[in-house]
Amino acid sequence: MTFQDTLFAFLSDTYVGRFSRSSRGTVSFAYDDDYRWSNDPTPLSLDMPLEEKGFDDERPAIFLEALVPESPAARANAARLHHAASTGAFDLLTAIGLDSTGALRLTTAPQPPNEPYDLIPLDDADIALRLRQAAPAGEQSSGEDEHWSVAGQQGKTALLLRNGQWFAASGNALTTHILKPGIPSLPDQAFDEHFTMRIAHFLGLNVAETEFRFFDGEPAIVSTRFDRIQNADGTVRALHQIDFTQALGVGADRKYEEHGGPRSEAYAEMLRAHDIHHEADSNVRIFADGILSSYLLGATDSHAKNYSLMLQGSHVAMAPLYDFASVFPYLASGTQRYASTLAMTIGGQRKLLQLREKHLLRFADRMELPREYVINRFTGLVKTLPDAFDQATEENRHTLALLKDKHFLDHFHQRLAMTIDDAKTWINM
Repeated sequence: MTFQDTLFAFLSDTYVGRFSRSSRGTVSFAYDDDYRWSNDPTPLSLDMPLEEKGFDDERPAIFLEALVPESPAARANAARLHHAASTGAFDLLTAIGLDSTGALRLTTAPQPPNEPYDLIPLDDADIALRLRQAAPAGEQSSGEDEHWSVAGQQGKTALLLRNGQWFAASGNALTTHILKPGIPSLPDQAFDEHFTMRIAHFLGLNVAETEFRFFDGEPAIVSTRFDRIQNADGTVRALHQIDFTQALGVGADRKYEEHGGPRSEAYAEMLRAHDIHHEADSNVRIFADGILSSYLLGATDSHAKNYSLMLQGSHVAMAPLYDFASVFPYLASGTQRYASTLAMTIGGQRKLLQLREKHLLRFADRMELPREYVINRFTGLVKTLPDAFDQATEENRHTLALLKDKHFLDHFHQRLAMTIDDAKTWINM
C-alpha cells in the first residue's frame, strides 16, 4: 500500500468522508457510506455528487485549492505561521482547515473537531495592525493559533464579533466577519467595494451585508459572513457554501471566461442539472441579476469565484452576491488604467458602454430565460440606478468626506451617468 496523508472532512460535526494524498501527491476523496445513505445528506460539492462514492480524478484537488488563498505570498505566510509542510492546499488545510468556507471542517483525526478554543479580545489598534499586515501582498493576517482559511486574491483577516467586541478566534472557534483593507494601489478601494455593494442593495439585489469603517485610522470593508449564523447565546453555526469554480470543477486559473473558463450559460446549465426542488429558475435569475448589475456598476471583476451556492441536503440556492467593486472612480480619475471589460460576457459582449439589445437577447437565449424578462429586468435596473446611487450616497455622506480622493463621488457618478445614458439610447424608457 502506498503511503498517503489523510484529511477527515466534516460538515460542522457530521463526518462526511476523507481526502487522501498518495506518495505521488495525487488527491482523492471518498464519501463515508453511512453519510451517503443518511437522511437527505448535503454533498460536499455539486461536482462530487453523493451518487458516487469515490473520486480519484482532478476534482478533489480542485475543490481543496478553492479553499486557500490564491496569492503565493499569502500561502507562504500561512505556511510559515502555522508550520505547514508546504504551500500546497493539502498541507495548508492540514494546519488551517478547521474554519474554512462553508460548513466544511478538515481534521487530521477521524473525530469531530473538538480542539479547545480561546477568544482573544482585540481593540482597534490590534485590528489595524492586522489590516496593515494583510494589505501589501494580498496576505491573510492571523495569529498562530487561529485555523481559518478564506480564498481569494486580496489581503484579509477573519474575526469573530460578539456583543460589539471583536475577537481573534483560535482553535475550534468559528469566525463571523471578513475584513479587507482594500487594494493598496487603488485609493479608497475598500470603500469603493462597500459603496458598490450598497448601490446593489438599493437596486433590490440580495447582497452580502457590508460596513465600511476605520480601525485606528486603517480603512476596511467589513463583510458579515453569510455562511455563518450567530445564535442568541453567541455560539456560531456554519452553513455549507461552495463557489462556482468548485461546483463545476474549474480551477482558479479558469475563473475568468477570457482565460478559458466556462461562459455564464455553463453555470446556468449546472444549476438546472442539479434542480430537484424546482429552484433552478430562481437561481438562474439571481445569477443573471449579478451579471447584468456588474455591467451597470462597472464591477468588472465578478468572476466565477465571486458567485456562490448554499447547499443544504438536496437544496441548492444562490448565495448573496458579494465582492462587487466598481472600476468607475478609477477609470474617470485616471488613477490606474483598468481594462474596461467584464469577467463574464453578456451575450458575447464584455466591453463597458458597448452593450446593445442584441447582446441581451443572445444572453437570454443562452441562459434559457425569456427574452422579454431579461429586457424588462435590465430596463428596470437602469431606471432604479439613479435612486440607488443617491440612497447609497446619502447613507455614506459622512464617510465620503473622509476619503483620500475628494473627487471619488464625482468620478463614480460621471462613469455611472455615462453608462445609464448609453443604455437609454437603445432601451425603451
